[in-house]
Amino acid sequence: MEETQQQLLAAIFPLATALPQLGLAVQKAVQNDAAARGAAAIEEDEEAHDAEEDGEEVHDAEAAEEAAAADASRSLGPRAAGAVAKYRELAAQVSSAMDDLACSRALHIREEDLGTLCTAVIGQVWDAASKEEDSFWASLEAAIVSAVDEFEQRQRFQQAESAEIASAVEAAAHAQRLLLTDAAASALHQRVAAAMRRGESLEQAVSAAVREWHKQMVRKQVQQTVWDSSGNSTRRVTGMVRFMPFKHTDSGRFDYELLVCVFSALPFGSLGELARVCKRWRSVAADPAWKPELVAYAWGPAALTGLSSACPRPKLLELSLTLCIVHIACADAATFVVTEAGDVWFWGRSWLGEEEPVCSTPTRISELRDVVSVTTTPSGYFHGRARVADGGGGYSCAAITHDGGLYTWGANVAGQLLQSHGLDVWVPRPKRISVPFRNAEGTDFVWRPASERVLHVACGLRYLAICIQRPGGSSAVLSCGSFCSSDPHRLHEWPELEGVALRQLTGGSFHCCALSTRGEVYTFGDEKGQDQANGNLLGFSRQLGQYRVPIHFAGAVAPRRLETEGLGPVAEVSCSTYSTLAITVDGRAFTWGDADGDALGHTHRPCNEPHWLRSIRFQRVAHGSLAYTNGAVASDEGRVFVWGGNMWEGGIAEGRASRGPTEIKWSGVPSCYRCTSVALGHKHGFLVFRKQP
Repeated sequence: MEETQQQLLAAIFPLATALPQLGLAVQKAVQNDAAARGAAAIEEDEEAHDAEEDGEEVHDAEAAEEAAAADASRSLGPRAAGAVAKYRELAAQVSSAMDDLACSRALHIREEDLGTLCTAVIGQVWDAASKEEDSFWASLEAAIVSAVDEFEQRQRFQQAESAEIASAVEAAAHAQRLLLTDAAASALHQRVAAAMRRGESLEQAVSAAVREWHKQMVRKQVQQTVWDSSGNSTRRVTGMVRFMPFKHTDSGRFDYELLVCVFSALPFGSLGELARVCKRWRSVAADPAWKPELVAYAWGPAALTGLSSACPRPKLLELSLTLCIVHIACADAATFVVTEAGDVWFWGRSWLGEEEPVCSTPTRISELRDVVSVTTTPSGYFHGRARVADGGGGYSCAAITHDGGLYTWGANVAGQLLQSHGLDVWVPRPKRISVPFRNAEGTDFVWRPASERVLHVACGLRYLAICIQRPGGSSAVLSCGSFCSSDPHRLHEWPELEGVALRQLTGGSFHCCALSTRGEVYTFGDEKGQDQANGNLLGFSRQLGQYRVPIHFAGAVAPRRLETEGLGPVAEVSCSTYSTLAITVDGRAFTWGDADGDALGHTHRPCNEPHWLRSIRFQRVAHGSLAYTNGAVASDEGRVFVWGGNMWEGGIAEGRASRGPTEIKWSGVPSCYRCTSVALGHKHGFLVFRKQP
């Protein structure tokens, strides 16, 4: 009989066995009801339960669960049914209250985590449920707040550790020129985390994991012998070489290789039609082995996309089939791409201003070699004025080489490019910076390019910010130029960021964001910008504490860490002229700054601090980009959402019915690819796709 009662408990509600208080309460009620009803009723209950266990099929899962609960409640009797009803009611109230509290804190609690937290909270207050109502609700509220607090602290610690691991893996791969897919980065992350749990240091774990991954990749890329120039079919199917390549005798193999040669010369958009011809063609068209690891799609005007004609919907960038593009940077009306070989290609409006001819076809910049990243003045609006004050529409550019060298070129109206050309002039071509720089007092050197390599660089409208590595291994952040209306300053080190290891340095036109390897965001520069933004560019809410951030140097606010409730560790930051986007480690998107034209993707105004985009709360955001009043993000499932573009010259996202994030739906990408990043200019953009594992 006791065994039957336990089975009934499990049938009523799975969590009954996980919550001792509920199990004991229902068990006691079962015993009382059983004694009252007599042995005959118990036998009928057992027979009914056995019949149910023998396998009555119910097609509707929800109806089956409700029917089972109702039957179990009737079998257990009124006392047991009351205990179960009490638990269900309490669980629903706790779940709703906990979800509301999480939303108010910009937290996203997964369904399975919410169930675990509910069970823990009910376990604390179950005994008090039969006591005075006021004391019960007070204890319930305290238990819910305590559970959410503990969950948030635990999540923040785990996410900070995750951000640090991801940053270390990214840096190690970057140093060895390895192109990691999202799947490979995730696998390496798991290996490193497991090694750290075994007691290894972060550096040792990352070094060993990347070295082993690289070794496996080399083994997978075994070259064929001269007797057999065909592909290795085992590697094609599984990604692994399981035998030595010898002469292939299968006559059908030539057919496959011939189809691969033909298909690789055709547009990706035609593969769907080719796959309908026959089973053999469908097999070749679906095979990801012969397709490039990474492809890019562009949309916008012809002169800006690198294509021969304008494309209102994303279209394959042919350059990405011949060159392995690893990085894309968009200026106002221009594009720079960095290839795996370290070359830089450019097209669009010249950095020397509107008087220069527009370069409509991709052209390699001959001065730049062995480059790992490129950045430009962010795409931004200035209410009808020239893109750069007195600059005729030009912009500033900077590139970092693999050995830590820094090249700058373009608009130098505040002397921010660190070249010896003086003020209010152009730097016509990329030039490496080699001379050391002294501080404002002239008493000491703040940067020696010969011995201190550049790790990150950010370009604003009239300033340049760099993160350098000192000989001892520590880092420092310096800036030069003018953040807004103040006089230009010489190269200055910000002591607030001394020794803070950075993962990213990103510039808006008037402010700058520094992202640490542990996911902390520091902002500095001007709070409002040249046109007085309707939100604080630095993310400091004056409504919280009614404080005024002190000016620290040359009219700029010193670096300060963002501590907005619910933000958590950040994985990526993107800036436009008057707005900023931060993507957290757990895939949430936050924006702040100027809200004109729905640039922030939400209706919260004024937006002085990071605000969660709740409309895409059920998407795990992986990458994002901002330009003008436009924004876009890509989820880890490859879905792309855009917003904004409703004011100040519009942009790539204008013309939509919705004011919030709207999904871009289009076809033409093979099923083996998934969108992993987005890059935006004013009226052009790019979607980058990688092959799925």
